[in-house]
Amino acid sequence: RGRGEPLKCVLVPYALFRTNEAGFPVLPKAHQDLLASLAKLEPQLCLTGVPTHPRQSYVSYLRHLIASRAPVMDEAAIAERPYRDYLQAPLQPLADNLEANTYETFERDPVKYARYEEAVKKFLGERTSAVVVVAGAGR
Repeated sequence: RGRGEPLKCVLVPYALFRTNEAGFPVLPKAHQDLLASLAKLEPQLCLTGVPTHPRQSYVSYLRHLIASRAPVMDEAAIAERPYRDYLQAPLQPLADNLEANTYETFERDPVKYARYEEAVKKFLGERTSAVVVVAGAGR
């Protein structure tokens, strides 16, 4: 619950940290997992309370934690990032003359082609022969 809501800040009390064998502050596994799951919402992390180590060691640890769990973003994900979670008008490819790069985005959609493949396999089933025609407006 709450992961679909806007999240601007996560308070991280210094008291949550434990000291590892090397003498550095670390979070317990459950807290690491929670912060990693919230990281995609890009909140600010605000340390609260009284530190027992130099403040920079906590900051360095949190940066490392978030960076090490961040998914690798491909070119498409980087381009789409500013538009994530924004309501947009649906595209009207039959009514509007869409730019070539918009069509390229559609063509690179792996989910669409996986669904096409599933539908064709489901349709063909145990048939021994069939004629399949794929028709579309294309570019």
